[in-house]
Amino acid sequence: MTTYDIAITGGRVIDPETGLDAVRNVGIQGEKIAAVTEKPIEGKQTIDATGHVVSPGFIDMHNHNAGFPFGQKLALRDGVTTPMELELGVYPVKDWYESLEGKSRTNYGASVGSIPIRETILNPDLNEQFHGYFLLDFVKDPAGSRASMKWSKQHSTAEQIEQFERMMEEGLQQGAVGVGHAAGYMVNGCSQQEALIVQKMA
Repeated sequence: MTTYDIAITGGRVIDPETGLDAVRNVGIQGEKIAAVTEKPIEGKQTIDATGHVVSPGFIDMHNHNAGFPFGQKLALRDGVTTPMELELGVYPVKDWYESLEGKSRTNYGASVGSIPIRETILNPDLNEQFHGYFLLDFVKDPAGSRASMKWSKQHSTAEQIEQFERMMEEGLQQGAVGVGHAAGYMVNGCSQQEALIVQKMA
C-alpha cells in the first residue's frame, strides 16, 4: 500500500469540477493530490476529517488584505487559498507583486485600480505608495502618505484622462488580472471618459 505524505481520511469530499460530494479519503504526495478514494489509505501524517468538509481552496475576489501576512492568515482560516484585490485594485502593480513574491502564504492577484491611479495623477503631493497599496496609505497613514480625496471629487483634464489610460494599460502589462473601477466611490469626480476607458479595457 502506498504511504502518502498526508492522508486526509473520512471527510466529506466536495469537488465542484467533477461534481463529487461523498465521503472519501484523500492522499497528498508532495504538493499534489495523488488519490481520492473510498479505499483505506495511510500517510506519514494522518488527518481525521470525519464530520468535516474537504474541498479545494476558495477564491475570494474582493479581499483588501491579500497583501498582508495577517490578512493571508485570516483568509486561510476561512479556507480561502486565493485572496485577490480586485475591487479597488493596486498601482503600481509591479511594486505590489514584487512585495509578495516568495513571501505570501497564499496565492494572490490584483487588478490595476482606477482609484489609486486617479489619486496618483490628481495629487502631486502623494508620497510613493506602500507597495502600490493605496488603501493602506489612505486608511492607515494618510498624513505620512499625504493621501487625499482628490480621486473621489476632482475632475480630470483631457491630458490627465490620456495619462489615466496610459497608466491603466501599464498596470495590465505589469500583470494585473483585470481592472478595478469602484465608480460608486467617485461619482462626483470620475468622468464618463474614464469609465469608458476602464470598460473597454475590461
